[in-house]
Amino acid sequence: MLKLHTFSDYTLISAPPRRRGIARHVVRVLAGIRDGGEMQARYEQLAHMSNSDLAKRGLTRDDIMRVVLTGRK
Repeated sequence: MLKLHTFSDYTLISAPPRRRGIARHVVRVLAGIRDGGEMQARYEQLAHMSNSDLAKRGLTRDDIMRVVLTGRK
């Protein structure tokens, strides 16, 4: 799993305005990549479960995408 390293507040404050914007953009892109990886892992885990295992969690196959996208039932 990717580790997201954020810039310290001091680094962002002391950087010129243009670099602060770039740094924020990079942090957001990396956070999006991390979130996408977490969603993929949730999908893989749920998609490989049997219907009875999903039912034990109160889910059906139709619920998988909603759970993947929202992270909750």
